[in-house]
Amino acid sequence: MATYVEHMQLLVSDLAITEKFYTTVFPDWSVRGRGREVGGSKKYAWIHVGDQDTYLSFRTSYEGQTEEQARAERVSNHMGIVVEDIEAVISRLKHIGSEVIQSKHPHRARVYTRDPDGYEIEIVQYLSNKASEKNDYQWCLANGVTVPA
Repeated sequence: MATYVEHMQLLVSDLAITEKFYTTVFPDWSVRGRGREVGGSKKYAWIHVGDQDTYLSFRTSYEGQTEEQARAERVSNHMGIVVEDIEAVISRLKHIGSEVIQSKHPHRARVYTRDPDGYEIEIVQYLSNKASEKNDYQWCLANGVTVPA
């Protein structure tokens, strides 16, 4: 069996808003499960959004605690999500009013956006099936390609 990332968990302020964002932007994803859990003696609510193989896990703060909105920048830079039709994703993002920043590369189309809690998402459509082209970092360095700040 190959090693792969099954899920990552992110702390969010509102599970319903998060669910709506991710299932709208990625309509082939759905809520795999939801519930309340006790971590140690602390309770929190959670949802898993994704497909049968991989998902993002979102949870609320522990009951009785609050988290800063800026936390997203302290705990992560971005996550990458691969899609088959980036133009459709861009259309959905614009429809819900999300900012979309595009980046150039000859072998992959990329955009960056943020979810309602400020987590940055890199959305990628690979334009080649060749691993050497999909994973070509030298082109970016040689062409001075960076993501606008």
